[in-house]
Amino acid sequence: MSLGLGGWVLSGYASTKSMESTGATTSALSSTMSVLQEQLQLWSPLSTLIAAGLPSALYALQGTLTYTAYQNLDAVTYNGLTQLKVLSSALCCYVILNKRQSVLQMVSLGLLMLSSVVFQGSWKDWIKKQTTTSDNQSSNNINNRRVLLTGVLPCLTATLLSGLAGAFSQRSLQTQVGGQMHRDAYFYTVEISFLSAACLVISMAAECWQRRRNFAGASAKEVDDKCDTMNNSFFQHWTYATLLPITTRQQPVC
Repeated sequence: MSLGLGGWVLSGYASTKSMESTGATTSALSSTMSVLQEQLQLWSPLSTLIAAGLPSALYALQGTLTYTAYQNLDAVTYNGLTQLKVLSSALCCYVILNKRQSVLQMVSLGLLMLSSVVFQGSWKDWIKKQTTTSDNQSSNNINNRRVLLTGVLPCLTATLLSGLAGAFSQRSLQTQVGGQMHRDAYFYTVEISFLSAACLVISMAAECWQRRRNFAGASAKEVDDKCDTMNNSFFQHWTYATLLPITTRQQPVC
């Protein structure tokens, strides 16, 4: 949110940097404020909900599914499946924005989808999996089912939500949503970030309420056991390296 806000202010300043006068600093500052105020003349909280409400909820859900997939997929599988974001974006742009793809683009998208399957291994690997012993086969089936339900499906759902949210965001940036303001990409990033954070706070509050509800009627020993495993600090396991994905993994909204 702060990165989007800083970019929005700097973009307003950049549009007035050519002004030359004796009081250059004061003039540039006042001109920047005028530009930003002009952009906000038609802004309203309702327009934010209309333009960014649904994409924000989709991005928040996508992030949750993405982190779930992180924990249950190896790096090669995860990065291969996320390549389907391009296909998802193209499909959602066609459905929502009626943006058609050329034949060459469709062939390219088909090859991209095929590559997400090829990188998993050759046909010999699949035959080898089918000829393992019964005990190993049973164990592999259980593990494959777990990976499918907790890794592959969340990852694929996240890629679909990414394309869907991107298409809605593109429509909001290219049109006057609800008859209101044309949105600057940086300002729209602020709106998306704020509402996504609000969605996650609501989710955390609901989880906390459910946790307290589970404690109701439990014995003292059960409460102690649950507290040992669930009552951790919010910033537990955080390091300076934690800030790297937070500051670099931004959603494309322009």
